[in-house]
Amino acid sequence: MNQKGQPVIASARLKILIKGHVGTVNKRHCLMKSTQIDALMAIAKKLEMDGATECAEGLYRKAVSTSELFYGPSSPQTGLAVLELMNFCENHDNDTEAENLWNRLRVIVLGSEA
Repeated sequence: MNQKGQPVIASARLKILIKGHVGTVNKRHCLMKSTQIDALMAIAKKLEMDGATECAEGLYRKAVSTSELFYGPSSPQTGLAVLELMNFCENHDNDTEAENLWNRLRVIVLGSEA
């Protein structure tokens, strides 16, 4: 466990995965960010299946915040990350958070009409 209480193995896997893409940052910044967000969600899913739910939740949240910073809070890419976090919350009986995320998704998809 590191100082944040996360297993070191998860951090090491993420660093290795991201490190492989660092060389393309200048040429393909968009692709790198998209790949990084996809990687965060893929690792989060794997950790969730392995029972490391706290680590998985942190990675889902990191995917959402990274997507918000890069694409904006109302982008379809951010909507996908929010959807993954919402599914995680539903699967782990965090119904209040899942409902809040659902409402946020409605705004992303429908705009101000939601």
